[in-house]
Parts: sequence; structure tokens; C-alpha cells
Amino acid sequence: METETIEKNEASLKSQMSRGNFLLAVLIFFCLSTASAFAQTLTINVTTQGTLSSQVGSQKNSITSLKVTGNLNGADILCIREMAGSDINGSSTNGKLTTLDLAGANIVSSSGASNYYYKTNTTSNNTIGSYMFYNCTGLTLITSNATTPPTLQSNTFTNVPKNIPVYVPCGCLSTYKANQYWNTFTNMTDDCTDITNISTEVFKIFPNPVQSELFIKSDIQVNKVEIYSLTGILLLSENNFNEKISVVTLPKEIYVLRVYTENGVMIERIIKE
Repeated sequence: METETIEKNEASLKSQMSRGNFLLAVLIFFCLSTASAFAQTLTINVTTQGTLSSQVGSQKNSITSLKVTGNLNGADILCIREMAGSDINGSSTNGKLTTLDLAGANIVSSSGASNYYYKTNTTSNNTIGSYMFYNCTGLTLITSNATTPPTLQSNTFTNVPKNIPVYVPCGCLSTYKANQYWNTFTNMTDDCTDITNISTEVFKIFPNPVQSELFIKSDIQVNKVEIYSLTGILLLSENNFNEKISVVTLPKEIYVLRVYTENGVMIERIIKE
């Protein structure tokens, strides 16, 4: 049986592709209208395609934050859709999933009724297929780590707002804007920085989501902490940082956290609830 682990901190949104030929590396965030009270991310490695549902088990309709790695077929995508609130027919479910990380997942080809994820749609290799996120209207952010735009279909994101932020790798903005179906999104930005990034693994950032005070602990000296809106507006800055920063004044939303150290900068997205 595949290993399941609980991570106390939300997984880094800048995790890189583990295989050179891996074209699909997309982080999808389902932020629904009702703020979630999740504080941990469940991580599941699907080494045998089609087993996500059995690994999730009775938690299926209660999990709010999920990271999936490994090989996913149509049955696994259906499980994710149901957890995120939309079933095989596009109708509502009791799923409460609000955060989904697929950056380490590999979508593989599947066939047959047991692999239908929407109507009679099944998965294809490294393709975000037809209706895969149909009716996931709470989708508020897409981040792609793939320098080559992952293949979409005309209806992959049907009913998803096209003005949500879409982050693509630095230097790849023109490629995405020229790509059919990706170019339907109107708020696309390349995620560039001119400073050295350092891994979130050397930090403890909690709680995330956060209500009042965000704690950042590390053996590395932190010189400055900044919090930005998704549109790049600086909202909070703390130069004399001492392990915590107050976010009480921020509305409930997703934000970009930047932690500056002598070794570089750590960039992480946080959720204010």
C-alpha cells in the first residue's frame, strides 16, 4: 500500500519537475466561497494508477488540502473532481477540497468505463484533457512550472473564470500567450525573480492558512519579510523580523510571501482565512 504522509506546512508552490520529459507540472487551487479551516496538507503518492480513491478512503469528503504525486489515470482524476465538488456528470458533491497540488503528478493514458472522469472522457498522456476541470468555478489560481505549455482542450476549463491569475515560468509568457486555449486566460504573468531562490524546506511556516499571526522559523538569519497580493502589490513589509508577522489587517485571500535571507529569498504562497 502506498505511503501517506501529513505535512504540517503547505507544499512549496515552486516545486520543480522531477523528470526532464515531464511536460505536465501544474498546481491547481480550488478556493471556494466558504473559507476552509484546514491546517495540514495530505500527501499521497500514487505508484499504482487508479488507487487514489482507496488511499483517500473515508476522508474523501473531508480533506481540504491535498498534494498528489505519481501516475494518475481517469479514475484518479474523477476522485479529485469529486473531492473538489464536481462529480462525473458535473453535478455538485460534498467534497471540501480547497487546495490541490499536482506539480509532482504524471497524467497517464487510460480507457474504459472505470476510467471515465467526466461523462465518457478518459485521460491521455501528459494532457490536461477535455472537461478535466469542468464546473470547478471556485478555481482562483493556476501555476504552471512547465516551460512548454501543457496540452489543453477547448473545454478543459469550461466555466472557470478566465480572469484568474495564471503564473508561468520566467521567460515563457509569450509562449503561453501564443498557445491555443492557454491564451483564453486574460491575467497571465511570468513568475520571474532576479534573486536566488532557496527551498522552503529550511523554513517552518505556520499556520497556513493563517488568521492573525504567521510564524516563520529557520536556522538561517531572516533579514526581511514581505507579503504581496497576487497582482504584485506590496501589502506588508517587516524589516526587523522576529519570527512572526501580523496579517490581521489582510482580507481573506491568497498572498505571496517573500522571506529575504543572506542566502537568497524564499517565495511561498499563503492563505489568509
